[in-house]
Amino acid sequence: MSTMLLVALLIAFAGCPSSSLTAQCPAEWTSIGDNCYQFSENDLTSEEAREACKKTGGDLVAAEEASHVLNAMLKMDIRQDFVAGKLTPEEHGKHPHLCKLRPDAIGNKAIDERCEEGWHFERTGRNCYAINENALSWEAARDRCLAIDGDLASVTGSGDQAFITGLVNSSTSMSFWIGGNSIDQKSGWEWCDGSPFTYFNWDYGRPDNSTGKEWCIELNRINDTWHENDCLEQQVSICKKPALCHEGLISGEHYIADWAFYSTSAKEGGEVNRSRLNSTFDNGGGGWTAKDDDFNPFISFTFNAVMNVTSVITQGHEIRDEWVINYMVSYRLEYDGAIEWVTDDEGEIIEFEGNTDKDGEVENTLSEKGILARVIRIHVMERHGSASMRVELIGCLSDIGPGTEALISGDIRVPDEKMTASSQYNTTWGPERARINTVREGSFYGGWRAAEAASDEWIQVEFDVPMIVQAVRTRGIHYYTYWVESYELHFSDDGVNWDAYQEPYGTTKIFVGNSDNETPVEHFLHGPKRAMFVRLVVQTWYRYIALRFEVYGRHYSQCSEMELISGSDRYLTDEHLSASSELDENHGADRSRLNQSASGVLSGGWVPRYMDDQQWIQVDLSYNFSVKGVAIQGQDQTGNFTTAFYVSYSDDLETWTGHNDTDENFTTTFQGNLNSSHVRKIYFKEGFSARGVRLHPVAWNSTIGVRWDVIGCPGLGSSKDLGCFADDEENRDLQEAVLTDVPRMTRDYCKAHCFNQGYPYAGVQYSSHCYCGESYGKYGPTIGCNFPCNGDVSQRCGGYRANGIMSTGFEYTSCPDHWTVMGDKCYRVFTDQKSWKESQEDCVKLGAKLATVNSIEEQNFVNHQSLVCKRDMWIGLIYRRNNSVFEWTNGERVLYTNWAPGEPDLKKEDGNCVQIHYRADNDTLGKWDVNSCENEQSSSICQLPMQTSDAPTDSPDEGCPMSFIVYSLGERGDTGYFWTDLSNLDDEETFKFSNGEIPEDYFWAEDHPSSSDDPSFVVMNANDHGHWENYPGDEEHFFICELQRLDAERLTQNETFFGASDYAIFEESNTGIVR
Repeated sequence: MSTMLLVALLIAFAGCPSSSLTAQCPAEWTSIGDNCYQFSENDLTSEEAREACKKTGGDLVAAEEASHVLNAMLKMDIRQDFVAGKLTPEEHGKHPHLCKLRPDAIGNKAIDERCEEGWHFERTGRNCYAINENALSWEAARDRCLAIDGDLASVTGSGDQAFITGLVNSSTSMSFWIGGNSIDQKSGWEWCDGSPFTYFNWDYGRPDNSTGKEWCIELNRINDTWHENDCLEQQVSICKKPALCHEGLISGEHYIADWAFYSTSAKEGGEVNRSRLNSTFDNGGGGWTAKDDDFNPFISFTFNAVMNVTSVITQGHEIRDEWVINYMVSYRLEYDGAIEWVTDDEGEIIEFEGNTDKDGEVENTLSEKGILARVIRIHVMERHGSASMRVELIGCLSDIGPGTEALISGDIRVPDEKMTASSQYNTTWGPERARINTVREGSFYGGWRAAEAASDEWIQVEFDVPMIVQAVRTRGIHYYTYWVESYELHFSDDGVNWDAYQEPYGTTKIFVGNSDNETPVEHFLHGPKRAMFVRLVVQTWYRYIALRFEVYGRHYSQCSEMELISGSDRYLTDEHLSASSELDENHGADRSRLNQSASGVLSGGWVPRYMDDQQWIQVDLSYNFSVKGVAIQGQDQTGNFTTAFYVSYSDDLETWTGHNDTDENFTTTFQGNLNSSHVRKIYFKEGFSARGVRLHPVAWNSTIGVRWDVIGCPGLGSSKDLGCFADDEENRDLQEAVLTDVPRMTRDYCKAHCFNQGYPYAGVQYSSHCYCGESYGKYGPTIGCNFPCNGDVSQRCGGYRANGIMSTGFEYTSCPDHWTVMGDKCYRVFTDQKSWKESQEDCVKLGAKLATVNSIEEQNFVNHQSLVCKRDMWIGLIYRRNNSVFEWTNGERVLYTNWAPGEPDLKKEDGNCVQIHYRADNDTLGKWDVNSCENEQSSSICQLPMQTSDAPTDSPDEGCPMSFIVYSLGERGDTGYFWTDLSNLDDEETFKFSNGEIPEDYFWAEDHPSSSDDPSFVVMNANDHGHWENYPGDEEHFFICELQRLDAERLTQNETFFGASDYAIFEESNTGIVR
């Protein structure tokens, strides 16, 4: 097809009658403009393709429409292995094909209560988009978007790009302003709404700024790519804003099962499962009713993901004149986290006004921005009659929390025997063949096939432990044209009692399956489900019931799990690893970290000297942790791996106990790896608390070779009850951070308080008192810890002169020698000039990676390191050209960018790696540019998590790192002028600290220091990269105070930790003289 013909067809296509709304398509269809499209790899004749499309309720796409649709689908990475010619339906031969589903076939659902009228909801990013058809300059177009509470659209990934590609089909215009620009010419490309500029969709050869005035980005509809243009050009534009967060979370599009409801008490016929809004029940009516002798009743709702809860709707009892007049709300972000209360701006707990009758619905806003929570509690304060209520929580699914992983055939691998089905055609079509990427192997087929073609045939998977299921993916059978067209999902905790997935609540969802045998179709669940069993129940199919599938989610845990040896948030030094033996120094325990690569003579894994079942590898976690599982891998680049192993643990590293994970009374042997490269994750049915963990190989392939990690919960998740211990009022057992007479005291409240204050032990006493300390038990154990907690009478909060002692899970952390701490990370600068690739390899050898710069605070810190060493420095950002996106090498989501003018210049040869500038001029100081990963030489900065250490006992070194001011302000994002400790009081020629020391280097701003006959004092300008300026001491600015202390973890509300000192920022103006 010629370019002119394609342009003509696109114009004709754009001019066709169209509704003003884009279609919201079924999950396996792609929304482009006002239609839904589905590509099939199946090679069919034209007539067969038409029939296949009709079976889906759609039509075969005409040839002239296919090229434009292909363009959009390629932007979405839907298919990357076909060309336009393959999409053109022909009258002769067999080819792939494209189906179209018209909006009137599915109902126009683009109008959504999450977007206002005229806006279009994009589900994945939860944003609303609108086209402004008035032709305006870029600045005027942005003003128009801002006036309607949005901004010009940012495009942060292929999903955004695909959505707006479809959106512009409803317009007759050919170019659209979006939010990308480089207007100030002092920075690189950026999005005006502040989104990180990491995704790129430039047309070939762009940007080139051929006129010297092209500083704004337009979306060109002809080929759906970006062009730069003169910002004064008059064009239509695309606005974008976050969707409204207003969905039912208990019984709406999101819903939770009855098991996730809890109450302190309930009358017969008033059980907590009756508390859904507008619920009606026989035999007692709808509504939860607390017992009359429950004086502090509350109802609780637990979610399987982090929710952003914005408001509460309450209602009284269905039939009785009972309702709640006033209530308070508490919440937890983590299941095991501290209980927080909804408060006003002054920090006072809000008492919300509830109902005045039994039928009316009353909605109270918790927070305009929302409360992030996994658990919400409603505490009854005043009632009419008995405490009765029906409830709905309003909000939306948040975008924080752990990601998903494959639960059947990924690092978590379900054994074949736990994949079962209602029937199978024969032994070569068994359910174990249903793994998502299974292919035909000899006489064994590439998928499961049921014995009969009848509805309600099913296939199911059983997990070893409960999982949170968040998505499901299906495919047809490899090689044969058999697939499932629709199905239901059922969930169970015991394999006997099953619940069909509902969406919205009350409606069993029918999932649309496949339309060919190879293309995967994935569905995300709006209400993630906790289950031990997942069953896919077939409703309709093509030819025969046959499929492959995968379930995605995460391990269900009451605490925040992480890898405890070499995780991204926690890293232990080699000294914490040991083994029964090692082949030689190149095969030691220090080589056993998960994903450790072989390097020269250094092994990618631990190999013992002896090949027998008496070998083990061990980690000392330094403190007791709640251990939930292990991850194991074979030796890199070999055929050596462990096929079976057991685990033991210890509190003191002396006495070891074999872990029993079954009902049997013996140590459990776990199945290991199938090869040397893939990771195998095993979650325990019953975890344990321990300081030391050992892995014991008992069977192996060729030679024992192990890489591993321990999965568990640091912090509050690893706390445990230690018993009841006596106390003395004159000389307390635990003496620190005392709280007394707390009206809402609970064990969790006290534990979280002591953890946050930096103490490993907490004690609750006398129902409402909390004590913290570094040791306990000097008066010995006692009895009498039976007083009810003020905040939850079901708990026991010590007694009279008796502490209920708990460990808090607190651990001391620090950075290794020669590393600098900033926040909860450690950094080290290397001034050697090396390539990005070599620098990253050097960081990895130290257990680190090139630094991630994901906020203005981290930018200020890393920029200062660059200033100190006077070098450009590599950071950990790299451009993945196959996906057109920048990524951090540690896997963090990109939240911040700071490009230099003209950057990122992706036309540079091998310009994929990012460095931060050290330059003399302010235009490029601290800015980023891209360069060759292998040919450019630069210094570098590595980053690793803070490491577990013993409690500090030595005095801190004198003095402070030069970057403390930049960090202290950057940590909070503060701007403006702040007094420092420098002045020329003693010597007008020399600026010194008050202790007489002279800085190792000076960071004067331009035209400073200025001369004066009077003494002057130095302020740091947070608006100018932390540069110094000198002024008379009678001016008023903010200031920072320093306090050296031993225990740098215990901070007051205004304090910030850096190195061996704390810094408190005071946002009140004062003169430099009174500092």
